[in-house]
Amino acid sequence: MTFHRAFDVFPDRSEALERLISLGVERVLTSGGAPTAPEGAKEIRRLVVQAKDRITILPGGGINADNVARLVQQTGVREVHFSVKDAERSER
Repeated sequence: MTFHRAFDVFPDRSEALERLISLGVERVLTSGGAPTAPEGAKEIRRLVVQAKDRITILPGGGINADNVARLVQQTGVREVHFSVKDAERSER
């Protein structure tokens, strides 16, 4: 089960993450509370560290071929979520 970006509106994402882990949720889709995942990279990294492989942190929002590698490097995530709105751009 994946919990969607509603996670980003929780006032205390640390507590919310622990609650989702206790409920058996497998991953959480998040932009780190920012408008886009690249803007929320610092918070996404903090969530990855807190998660300690108990839940997958899945960044989403504003990820594209131009910024995905940098986001993965900055955050340590193993998965990303993005939509392909322009198929030609995604073939890079």
